[in-house]
Amino acid sequence: MSPAQNRLAPESLTKSFGAFYPEALLVRMDVDPKRFLDESWRKEFRARKPKLEEQVEVALASCAWHHEVRHFHDTFGTRAGINMFLAWMSVMDEFARVGARLAASQARWALPVQKAEASHLPDESRRFLKYALNVKLVCSRFRGELPSEFTGIEGLPDPLPHISHLREARLGTVFYAFPARATRITAAASVEAIQHIPLAFDAIIEGNAQAIQRTMIEKLWGPDVAQACFTRLGITMRAEGEAAYAPAYNVTDLMVTRYLENHGIKSFPRKVLLALADHALTAGVQIWRNPDGTRSTAMECAGVSFVDLLGSLEPAAVAAGEIPAPKEEGYLALLDHFANTPPSEEVKDEQTPSTDIQILYRWVAREVIKPLLDERLATGHRLFSDGDLWLTRVPKLPAPPFQIRRDGSLTSSAPPRVVEAWLRIRMWAQMLDQLTSGEPAVLCPRAHDLAPGITKINYAHTGTCDEYVAGELCGRFQPGIPAALPQCRFADTLRMLGFH
Repeated sequence: MSPAQNRLAPESLTKSFGAFYPEALLVRMDVDPKRFLDESWRKEFRARKPKLEEQVEVALASCAWHHEVRHFHDTFGTRAGINMFLAWMSVMDEFARVGARLAASQARWALPVQKAEASHLPDESRRFLKYALNVKLVCSRFRGELPSEFTGIEGLPDPLPHISHLREARLGTVFYAFPARATRITAAASVEAIQHIPLAFDAIIEGNAQAIQRTMIEKLWGPDVAQACFTRLGITMRAEGEAAYAPAYNVTDLMVTRYLENHGIKSFPRKVLLALADHALTAGVQIWRNPDGTRSTAMECAGVSFVDLLGSLEPAAVAAGEIPAPKEEGYLALLDHFANTPPSEEVKDEQTPSTDIQILYRWVAREVIKPLLDERLATGHRLFSDGDLWLTRVPKLPAPPFQIRRDGSLTSSAPPRVVEAWLRIRMWAQMLDQLTSGEPAVLCPRAHDLAPGITKINYAHTGTCDEYVAGELCGRFQPGIPAALPQCRFADTLRMLGFH
């Protein structure tokens, strides 16, 4: 550990300030940034001469909202994030259609799903399960849900390269990682090692948010606090024997820094990180329909695109900020597509899962994605590659439409019918996840707290969820085991989507 790391209290390393859930258009805020952004409050705080660890915690809290909003914009304003959203909506739409057909034919999903081959499921349902599993696997790999690896330091070149190559087992793909110098600290000893931190979609958007908040912290709290925050965000905390999922906040910054240092360049403007990231975030998940009616899924890793672009540019050009903007044609085609999406109000409201999908999709297309694409193209992509410009424009850009308050309740800026659709989709998206994970039973996401954002929502038609959960009168469905479920949206969904 560096001296700066030693000065941070252990409890401050695990404190949560917020979270972003891309498939749910949802932000959770664990702090109130407005309090820390108030100038009079900051003066009083500084007058107390707080310790560095206190300043770090307050500085990170003051940027928490901007951090999560940047994730939201990088997801719904880039080809990579938009394609991932379209893939997810495609699966949800197919699930609604196939589930409704099962329900109409009085067939049932087999639980666990591994038994589907021996069941009476139609071929269409089996094809959907394969498709849903493929999309789930590909999107997981695309996001970079991969454990980091540790290796020894013996025999490594000096200076260390800016990348390492690793292979993951599920799809057999090679991915790039950053070989970070690390100290593995256990109860027995401290050992110098190399931690290979994967680079993919999540790491890239974390790098963007880190760059934005670092700029904010420097302006509000000074460079020493900003550096201490940067150091804090690079520490991995895990129990002995558990897989290490390294914090991805600093990966793009560290990678570009080492690449340039290995070429004798000691500094570069921070907007270089955003420009490289925006170019790399044109990579995405692709889905296409085959002649036999099946669908195939593939992906181009944004991490590979980031590294390849960095390596293709002259180091001096990178340091000068001469990063090419993304190609215009792809974004123009996306804008044309979403600009022509009909309004959600024109959907014939039949109170079905397919209706809910259409309502949410159309609203997001017109109220979130299109405005972000408009601003992107109007600024020549600078909205996403210039942090200062983004900070000035953010108050007028779409904000996350769903937010979890600090007390766990949900607030939303979306119209009531969109919120209603979202609440149902949150439930049956988690039910699909259980189905494709091979669970032997379906647990109610509300009763078992499986879907962030719905913990305090009442899904019961009579009475309340809290009463039923407290009385252990709900929450689980398993074929062949009788269960008297209350009248609620969980029971409704089981019937509408072919479970019960």
